[in-house]
Amino acid sequence: YYGFNKGHRGVLASLRGNGASIVIEGCRFDHNSQKGTSATHAAVIMFGTSTTNHGIVGGILLVKDTLFEENGGNEKASSCILFQSNGLMRSNFTLLNSTFRRNGRSIDPYNKVSSYEGLLASAVYIHQHTDAPQGEMHAKIRECTFDTNQGKNKKAKALVIEGPIYVEISKTTFNENVGGALLAVLPLSTQSSTMSLEVRGSTFVDNTGDNCGGALCVNEEGVHVVAKKGKYALRLIGNIFQGNQGKSGGALHMVYTEESNVLMEGNVMDGNLCTSTPKRGRDIY
Repeated sequence: YYGFNKGHRGVLASLRGNGASIVIEGCRFDHNSQKGTSATHAAVIMFGTSTTNHGIVGGILLVKDTLFEENGGNEKASSCILFQSNGLMRSNFTLLNSTFRRNGRSIDPYNKVSSYEGLLASAVYIHQHTDAPQGEMHAKIRECTFDTNQGKNKKAKALVIEGPIYVEISKTTFNENVGGALLAVLPLSTQSSTMSLEVRGSTFVDNTGDNCGGALCVNEEGVHVVAKKGKYALRLIGNIFQGNQGKSGGALHMVYTEESNVLMEGNVMDGNLCTSTPKRGRDIY
């Protein structure tokens, strides 16, 4: 599939959602390309939009037992899945037992010497509008694998979460992702919204971050965020962080605000490396 000829909306697109319930199970998506360069584009699945001029946007998306391999978005376009909402309707995204492998770069099907490379999310981008009411978007990622994904100039994270969203990640493996495994960021809102992220029983091994933690960056700069950051609740319980590398925190990098809340319990840190000089936290910065 070549994303340029279908409005940059990927293989499967539901621009508004309209309360729909979409299930994708037991599928394989490989070698799809997206020429569009905006964060509103995706190479494979595009669900919803974050803008308010499309009216009510929302619904349910379930992706289960599915393989995404060697798909590529261009610049800020997501290489596999884009899930968005403007907060006017509750939206739920569930990702179960699925694998994302070697995504982030693809060949231009009409010019074999050219390639598309992502700068934002080399696998999945989840985004809700800054001013959306808290609690209108929930995302659950369970028993998935993000393996050897890499975007442009080693900058793209495998998974990017942005906005006032409740996210639960459990029993998921992030392995050898170049650019970093996970970025979670909340823009400063006009409302008292909070991003809630819980990561439990997951493994982060040999991920390499470009400008922050190799495994996890919280409230570092995102696509819609260049200055002030909002508050967040972060819970890291029973995870393994091993052999990750980053310039600011080998494993974790957190930009802390006064109203943020962080709980870390039963995590294992082993062999992580801060690559900057001077050193800024072997494990956490």
